[in-house]
Amino acid sequence: MSVYKAARTYGVPGSTLRDRTRGNVDINVSRGFDTIFTTGEEQILHSHIKYMANIGYGYNKLGVQTLARDYALSLNKDLKSAKALTQKLSFSRAQSASREKLNNYYKELSSLMTKHNLTDRPDRIYNTCIDETGINTQHKPLKIGI
Repeated sequence: MSVYKAARTYGVPGSTLRDRTRGNVDINVSRGFDTIFTTGEEQILHSHIKYMANIGYGYNKLGVQTLARDYALSLNKDLKSAKALTQKLSFSRAQSASREKLNNYYKELSSLMTKHNLTDRPDRIYNTCIDETGINTQHKPLKIGI
């Protein structure tokens, strides 16, 4: 079968088949980028994102990217771009938390504090999200270079 006929029959660009048959491109070449996470690591990340959404802390696209980057760094993965990503928290997003989601959050917080023996150790808890110096409608993180 000719390259032209095979391309038409199987809906593959003729140039792709010619490159493969001439040896310009390895026949077993894979498409796209190499993956960073194994299937198991990706499943752990997926489960965490779903869990956080269930307790009222859903991630947006940038949040998922930041989370994945931090997770990869914690696993000592080699990343091409290790720049820190930050995002603004809009006032409308901060107000969108429902009573049910807040209750779920505090229930989970309570169970984690009990599990890790932190209920009577406030000196061992550090929250980076609280700013007691004033009321801001947006959180504007500083640019941090790595």
